[in-house]
Amino acid sequence: MRGSRSTVASLTSLALAFQAPQVAHAADSTSSNPVAQRCDRFAAPILDAAYSGPREPITAANRDEALHVCRQAASTQLSSARYTYLYGRVLFNAFNRYAEGVQQFTAARDAGNPWAAIGLGYAYAMGQGVDQDAAQALRLYREADAAGVRAAWAGIGWFYELGVGVTADASEAARWYRRGAEVSDPAGYAGLMRLAYNASNNVDGASWARKAADAGSPEGAYALGIEHLEGTVLAKDDAA
Repeated sequence: MRGSRSTVASLTSLALAFQAPQVAHAADSTSSNPVAQRCDRFAAPILDAAYSGPREPITAANRDEALHVCRQAASTQLSSARYTYLYGRVLFNAFNRYAEGVQQFTAARDAGNPWAAIGLGYAYAMGQGVDQDAAQALRLYREADAAGVRAAWAGIGWFYELGVGVTADASEAARWYRRGAEVSDPAGYAGLMRLAYNASNNVDGASWARKAADAGSPEGAYALGIEHLEGTVLAKDDAA
């Protein structure tokens, strides 16, 4: 059943992109400050070129530490706009303190951090911490794209996939998702997966599901699990 393989393309899909699990990389950091490095480890976005060190998903066990180190980094780092944004991510994602997260995103954006536009855009898309405003959300994602933030690409694809703030256009959505996939963005893979399943192309859907799952997308992992459960495109494998 096509609908069971891919979750409904809804606000949840954008949430998965914004809160996607982080993938480990070789140790490296733009900061020599151990507190800032710890904040980066918890909160740096997956496509953030300013940090390529190890990453640690925020959990109930470590979220207080994440909040503490990012708050401290935001108040002490010379490049405070970056850590103000990361502090906002922890507030928003780990604590659901949306209004406070939006305040940090706004301050970081005003100080010139381009990633903060995505944080604000997501808040406007979801109506969390601000009144929901799809047009403003899309403008902010385009602002991030213009500033060179590659994570904006899959987000813009999502707007075109659902017709949020623009006329729905699967071809335009695919164009943006492919740009994301070219830089190994899990959200780009997941978007192409949804488009394929929506077009009843289950073979391509399964292929993109595997890429998404391998890149850390929960949505891709779910779809891939359904494929192995049903055994229609991929081999039936209950263990997998």
